[in-house]
Amino acid sequence: MSGRMNAVERRIQSALGTLHDREPRRRWTDGEWTREVKHAVGGTGETLGYKIYANRCRFKRNGEWLFDLVWLRQGSGGELLDAPLVLESEWRRAGISDDFQKLLVARARHRVMVFQARNKTRAVDIIEKLVAQVEVCKLTEPGDRYLFAGWLNAGRDFFFHLHVT
Repeated sequence: MSGRMNAVERRIQSALGTLHDREPRRRWTDGEWTREVKHAVGGTGETLGYKIYANRCRFKRNGEWLFDLVWLRQGSGGELLDAPLVLESEWRRAGISDDFQKLLVARARHRVMVFQARNKTRAVDIIEKLVAQVEVCKLTEPGDRYLFAGWLNAGRDFFFHLHVT
């Protein structure tokens, strides 16, 4: 089932949406894309007061924590209180499903999958296959939210789709 984006999802969409304006003419490598996605989504979480964990980007001081990027709320003693968002990004089509499966086991309010596709038709095809995994996964609970952000190479822009169980 598609759903309406909430305020956090709209902020993520907006942050990722600015990347097409920042990409240089020479076009980013997969590693550069991953770093820029982490900066954009991590920066959004930082403004909301979360501690950001991600490697190979400006949040590297915290290190990577299970996922490509995660927003955490921690207590004064460092204890984990909440993980509002987890994100995986994969630029090779062959690796998208494997990375997405990490999100299936996450107990976060927001699960974000970033990937690339040739065009919108290919992006929709990828999303349909990933949503099929959500539907059969026994860990899925009502209300689980998955935000898909597919970078469309043909249009040089993101296509977004929200799936809510």
